[in-house]
Amino acid sequence: MTPKRSIFTFTIAGSLLLGGCQANPEDFAVQPTALPKSPETAQQSTNTSTITPVPAQTPQPSAAATPEPAITKSITTEALPLVTVVPSSTPGTAVTPAPASSPVEQILSMPPQQSQTGPIAYITGMGGNEGYGVSEGKLMHTWDSGKSWELEEPDGVSEEDQLLKAEFQNPMTGFAFYRTASGQILVTHPTEDGSGTRTGWETTPLPITEAWEGSPDVTVQSNANYFDASYVLVTSSPALGQMYKMLYKTSDRGKSWSQVGDITDKINGYPTGLSFRVPQEGWITATYHGPDTFPLFRTKDGGKTWSLQHVEIPDEFKDGYANTLPPVFDIENNNHGLFIAEFVKGENRAYVLYESRDSGDSWQPLPYRLKDVQAPPVLHFDLLINGRAISADGKTIYTMDVYNKEDWKPIETDTNLEETEQFFLRSDGYGWMLRKGQTIITQDGGQTWTEPE
Repeated sequence: MTPKRSIFTFTIAGSLLLGGCQANPEDFAVQPTALPKSPETAQQSTNTSTITPVPAQTPQPSAAATPEPAITKSITTEALPLVTVVPSSTPGTAVTPAPASSPVEQILSMPPQQSQTGPIAYITGMGGNEGYGVSEGKLMHTWDSGKSWELEEPDGVSEEDQLLKAEFQNPMTGFAFYRTASGQILVTHPTEDGSGTRTGWETTPLPITEAWEGSPDVTVQSNANYFDASYVLVTSSPALGQMYKMLYKTSDRGKSWSQVGDITDKINGYPTGLSFRVPQEGWITATYHGPDTFPLFRTKDGGKTWSLQHVEIPDEFKDGYANTLPPVFDIENNNHGLFIAEFVKGENRAYVLYESRDSGDSWQPLPYRLKDVQAPPVLHFDLLINGRAISADGKTIYTMDVYNKEDWKPIETDTNLEETEQFFLRSDGYGWMLRKGQTIITQDGGQTWTEPE
């Protein structure tokens, strides 16, 4: 039987966010994966989740750059005419006109698109025409695949509050996090009536207790799941060599939050993200600090205690360095999960998929290796944990089907996708790509790309 294709995102370019949520493909927004930047340069963002690099003296894999102010949003503006400047010539000398460029190349060569506040840094929760973006510290909303953006002003949030992070699975499921001038952290989410129509926003403060949690440079990561418990991990800047970590939980869709506890001493390294298979069982992934430690931390009691899960490292990457991204579990069978590890050893770099079919009790590396991809990698997984990625030269999209045990397959595209910051591809062929502050869309699985209409 062909599984129902519901879409979700798994972020892998600094950190992978994996999770499951029942949704219609038309309404479900997905976030691409991306590995995070270094703590000194990484600003709060999405995709999605970010990987914080290891200290300078320790070699480490390149982390996915987290766009500033955020990593996963798209932007759109009216197309401007492409102007070709022809050098002057002496009289009587024929001037050879510049070669014509494709409409998409003209779009991508234009200045960054503008919204009410500026270019979109990253997109979240957009699995169709509607989704959110972040621009210059503001939450934006689009209904036309990023052609235009409107400022979103959640109830209970003031104009002076600083947007820390926005993480959405779809336009109605997810959270935005703000820091107030007084150092509070506010969590806001959309509300709806019985028919599914949005009625506004509900905003609640996190019950923070430590002074560092009110700092402007805190990082917030969430599993953004309404259907079970949702968790939020707040971490400090590691500037002083110590990264503090506090975990929070809501069991009522964000109406109220409770502090699970300080997990600084339980999670080594710099977290790249978190995900939960069921309300009490979840994982936090982190950067890799040594040849014998694989950074995959697991809880079975809702985050009160954590254990380091031992995972096989392929022989060719032993004694190397790695970043791991949070597991994603199949929406139709949550015993089936997947996560990605980025391995670096010498000049060799590869992204290795790990699969579990026993609810995360054990993880085995799949034989598929993804090497020819942009650094940081731009890829994501849907709710059926099938993957998509973009090649290093931007000329090829790779797809893979875990169910049929298929390796990565290439799809040639008519548009050069180099320097792509984020992209999403749905199983029915619809997708979008964010590059240089602009969005373009596809309706044929990535073979051709056009401006949003």
